[in-house]
Amino acid sequence: MLALALLADLGPARQTTFPGTNGLLAYTLSPHLWVVSPDGTGARAVTSGLPVRASEPAWAPDRQRLAFVNTIVANGGVWVVRTDGTGARRVTTLSSDSGPTWSPDGRRIAFARRAVGDRFVRLFVVNADGSGLAVLTPSLDIHVADPEWSPDGSRIAFTNGGNVYIVNADGSQPRLLTSGRGVTWAPDGTRLAVQSLGAISVINADGTGLTQIASGFRELWETSWSPDGTKIALVNDPAGPFQEELYVMNADGSGVTRLNVDTETTVDWGSATAGPPPPQVGKTANIAPVSGVVTVRVRGTTKFVPLTELTQIPMGSELDATRGRVRMTVAAGGGRTEKGDFYQGQFLLTQAAGRRPLTTLRLSAPLACPGPRRLSEMDQTARRRKRRVWGSAKGRFRTRGRYSSASVRGTAWLTEDRCNGTLVRVRSGRVEVFDFVRRRRVRLRAGQSYFARAR
Repeated sequence: MLALALLADLGPARQTTFPGTNGLLAYTLSPHLWVVSPDGTGARAVTSGLPVRASEPAWAPDRQRLAFVNTIVANGGVWVVRTDGTGARRVTTLSSDSGPTWSPDGRRIAFARRAVGDRFVRLFVVNADGSGLAVLTPSLDIHVADPEWSPDGSRIAFTNGGNVYIVNADGSQPRLLTSGRGVTWAPDGTRLAVQSLGAISVINADGTGLTQIASGFRELWETSWSPDGTKIALVNDPAGPFQEELYVMNADGSGVTRLNVDTETTVDWGSATAGPPPPQVGKTANIAPVSGVVTVRVRGTTKFVPLTELTQIPMGSELDATRGRVRMTVAAGGGRTEKGDFYQGQFLLTQAAGRRPLTTLRLSAPLACPGPRRLSEMDQTARRRKRRVWGSAKGRFRTRGRYSSASVRGTAWLTEDRCNGTLVRVRSGRVEVFDFVRRRRVRLRAGQSYFARAR
């Protein structure tokens, strides 16, 4: 009876915080896994369209993946998905598996499982690809919940719903640390934050120095230390307007801030992406959202996905910045790079290799034009149907429309396709336009424009 009572009181999982710059908060709101900025803005569903009901998210140390629990019985267990929603796969097979936490090298996932016929929920580990399943605490008759791998990989902390324990990463030498319903490691591994129903305390990893830092919460569910060690995210039920909500506070307990983000009972604070490698001539480009909504269709795929952080994409990918602005960095040869901002348009990105690489953005948004008509009718249609892109760049960039292209070195310019031609307008700097129909080159300065007419 005691074991069943403890099991019923087990809380949600607590995940490892890996040192680094503060990134996004991961949380769940049925049925999806979500991410949001620490100020409560920019929330988006990661698992939209997937056959899952997500819970207990855990950031991987590579910042590119999230583990979570799928609670749908038919395909339940621990899953892993990339932060753009692609590559989702099932890692474990029991819908009752809970509390995934990554090893610092990103190769293994520890979790809690009650095996068939076992009286206790035990600590298990599995390789990130689903192989190598093993139980770490086969003889420890304590219900394991909320495991969290230490940042140095040497220990795993967990609770049984009322007390916090620490074991070695191989499951040996378990010891009671303190009382508490949940636990999260500080990113330097020297301390842990532990929680009761209404208060948060910190304690040294050796069990000394227990100090309460915040209290007065109505119902705490989850805490997660920030990667830079300065803040703690938490889930609290304030009794309205939502049930559980996300909060952020300073690591000393001051500055408790309500984010007004509806959530369930779990949160994990991820590190900011370390950043992709430098772009390669003719092969890759690095892109980052500046404002608004930007999506990208990576070469070889058919689906546009949100661009939420600095990302490297292969040449031949397509970007849609119709409602946003994207910043692009491309290789210029000799270890140099060139940058540009592009907005209000959709385009296919390519780059010709060579000693002086030329990066081309070809307008790719649909442009449905009518068949041959009288010129006056064609002009009226042209005014209604357009596709365009604005650019502000320094370097060898070229925008390409249906009837002309515009090559620049350092300027701000518009390229706009219409049914009866392509317009290039220069806001600053200089542009060289090539008219495909008339086979002529025209040089434009700031304030000038050129319209390449269709045949």
